[in-house]
Amino acid sequence: MAQKLKIAFAGDVNFSGVFRQQLLEGKEIFAPEVLQQLREQDFVVINLEGPATNLPSQKSGGVALHSPPEAIPYLIARNIKVFNLANNHLFDYAAAGFEETVALIDKHGGMWFGAGKNLEQAIKPIELAANGISRGMIGIAHNEGMIASNSQAGVLCETSQKEISRAIMDYQKAGKQLIINYHGGEEYTRYPAPERRKRLRSLALNAQSWVVAHHSHTLQGVESVKGNQVFYSLGNFVFDLKLQANRGYISQSAILFAEFDQAGGSYNWLPININTSTGIIETRQQEAFANEIEALNNWAEHEKHWLAEAHRVFWMTRSGGEVANSDTSEGASKGSPNILKKLFKTSAWKAIWQMYRNPHTRPIATGALTHTLKQKLGK
Repeated sequence: MAQKLKIAFAGDVNFSGVFRQQLLEGKEIFAPEVLQQLREQDFVVINLEGPATNLPSQKSGGVALHSPPEAIPYLIARNIKVFNLANNHLFDYAAAGFEETVALIDKHGGMWFGAGKNLEQAIKPIELAANGISRGMIGIAHNEGMIASNSQAGVLCETSQKEISRAIMDYQKAGKQLIINYHGGEEYTRYPAPERRKRLRSLALNAQSWVVAHHSHTLQGVESVKGNQVFYSLGNFVFDLKLQANRGYISQSAILFAEFDQAGGSYNWLPININTSTGIIETRQQEAFANEIEALNNWAEHEKHWLAEAHRVFWMTRSGGEVANSDTSEGASKGSPNILKKLFKTSAWKAIWQMYRNPHTRPIATGALTHTLKQKLGK
């Protein structure tokens, strides 16, 4: 039998809420069947959302995320040893938080990528090799948080396009293959925004690489771009934040299990439920997941689904909770009369303007408005 390189990919990890409590009490957070499959992999890659530190936050506004330092040895002891650091929360506790985190990873035998003391370090790929097969890994984040430059510590940002293209080309010239870990997108949406989808498709094509993404905190679909798989978001993996408690679909996710040989790769899923009542990451029903991922992979009607999703997330954000019957385009149209009344209020337009000013929420605001207008016009 031909040798394979086995890599599992999971989404966003932050030891907050019940998982912080479980960690500090020395309890197990992974169900036995999840832990067994993780241990069977050559490598397990996660996105560490925020540093592992107890330092005071240096962030002036917004939410500052961190995990206790104990999180690093806890994860590594469970074969979760590869940490993507290219995300918007890594430097919430300044350079000191980053330095403490990478020192902990190094001390306990892990690997990290996607950030550094400067751009040269942040852009440098790591290499995952086993059984004579290898894949490089580069981490790229959207433009938020502390961005690495020639003279500043930070994360590798997609705005460093020339440097990223050069690094990819140099790696390929050496006869090596890459996987790109990408952190970015529109939060809480189950479909990528059209521009985000276009960007990641282009990245996969130009890099001749798989792209494995996260940041939305929800599971999104996958599609093939000339044989290169684009996974638009793996959703959450270990996460329990109060501010997310009323969001939809944040606790139903999946772990991506990939096998690579010299020619290419294949994959399968392990659907998981993030049980914040018990503090356990557990498996969930395969049949329901199969129906879910099939719907998320309906790229023929992507624009319609995206607009309905933008509508759902916008009004969920405005209300601080769920919008009934709005998780599909059909459901959203049923809820539109009430939404239309709200739309003519000054507060709604102020909210649209606030979201439009932020480049990371702008697609949701414009999509929600477009969806509502289309419903009114009967399109």
